[in-house]
This record gives sequence, C-alpha cells and structure tokens, in this order.
Amino acid sequence: ELEGEDHAAQSAKLQELIRRGTPRDLVAAQELMKALSGANPDAKPDYRTQALTELSKLEQKGHLVERDAQ
Repeated sequence: ELEGEDHAAQSAKLQELIRRGTPRDLVAAQELMKALSGANPDAKPDYRTQALTELSKLEQKGHLVERDAQ
C-alpha cells in the first residue's frame, strides 16, 4: 500500500516536471524516471521498515491510552 501511494505521488510529480519543461525540471524528471523504473534500487525506500516504525508508534500510543484509562 505504501509503495502504491509513493508511486502515485512520484508519477504526479513526474507529470508536473514534464509539463513545466524547464531544463532543471527535465533533469529532475529524468532522475525521477530512473527511480520509477527501478534503475537505482538503492534509492528505493524500505517500506517494511516504514510499516514497522508506524506500527510501533501506534502500539506506544495504545499503551499510553490504556494507561490513562486506568
């Protein structure tokens, strides 16, 4: 799910960069296309770690709410 949202946001950004079409925007668009195509796997976010971090935050908040409720 995170990957899908990230891909959609990057695609929208790519479209905007191409639409504007300045030399700087086109260079950024080229880098973004490389990332979207998977040409640079090191730049790909670790979605598993992100999900585990979010889950940990939710668990901590749950413990706080439970403690406050007692």
